Amino acid sequence: MKRTLIVIMAVCAALAFTACGKSASNTETTPAPAVTEPETKEPATTPAATLEAPGDTAEFKILTCDVVSVSDTLEDMTVKNGDAEVKFNLNGVVIETSYELKAGIPVSIIYKGEISGDDAANAAIVLVLDAQEDMEVKTMTGSVTDQAMSSF
Repeated sequence: MKRTLIVIMAVCAALAFTACGKSASNTETTPAPAVTEPETKEPATTPAATLEAPGDTAEFKILTCDVVSVSDTLEDMTVKNGDAEVKFNLNGVVIETSYELKAGIPVSIIYKGEISGDDAANAAIVLVLDAQEDMEVKTMTGSVTDQAMSSF
């Protein structure tokens, strides 16, 4: 279990470091788009195979819950959401907890899509964190002028 966790952390660190590097193509700044009233039009069609999460991909959501069980290989996790137990697939998910991910541990799950009762088929987990009571999703607009590790 520890070996698997170390491998997952190493892969996440490698991805984070490669994503933060500057290249000649990403040093230009672009002006922020003008805010306009939304038009009513037909939704754009998306390709059948996409890396985007299912559901409303423009909006992140937060679920704070207690872990019921975790597979030995960290492939899936079941949590208690109200009265329902919801099972999530953890493949490709970043897990940043201070404690071992096991039954009884409170966590906050950042996801895209929708959770309906005990059905999480239309939700894609992005991140699992230690439980945070005052978390909220905020949106900012503007131009990125500089970036470094976890700040910009």
